[in-house]
Formats: sequence, C-alpha cells, structure tokens
Amino acid sequence: MSSGGEAGRRCSSASGAVPAKVFTLWQVLGGLLWTAGVILAGYALGASVPNIDTYLLPIVAVVMLVSLSPLFTEFYHSRRRRAS
Repeated sequence: MSSGGEAGRRCSSASGAVPAKVFTLWQVLGGLLWTAGVILAGYALGASVPNIDTYLLPIVAVVMLVSLSPLFTEFYHSRRRRAS
C-alpha cells in the first residue's frame, strides 16, 4: 500500500512517467512564464488602448458569469430533482 504522498506525485506527473522533480521544475517555469506574459500583455494593451478599464471590466464580468453559469444551472437542476 502506498502513502498519500506517492499517489499524489504519480497523479500529478502523468501517472509516474515523469520524475516529480522534473515535473515540478516545468510547472514552476511554466507558471512564471505565464505570469510574466499576462503582465506584459496587460501592460501593452493598457498602453495602446486609452481608457481600457471601461471596456475590460464589463468583459471580465461577462466572462465570470459565463464561467459560473454551469454551476448555477446544476444547482437549479439539483434543487428541482430534490423537490420532485
């Protein structure tokens, strides 16, 4: 029987095909590159489009609502199933 730590490492590194240290290194590097890219893209967008916040905040709100809509739909359906 394996410990929980071993099982977690196997799941997170594609069923054990990649050593945990290599997997962690690439995860950290990918996260750092993604963060830097998003920050630089935001800076470039903010510098090129005046008053971007008037456009960006409503777009973020719509994306959040669309992203949460499956959660709300499932909650609604589960309440209806429970009531009947």
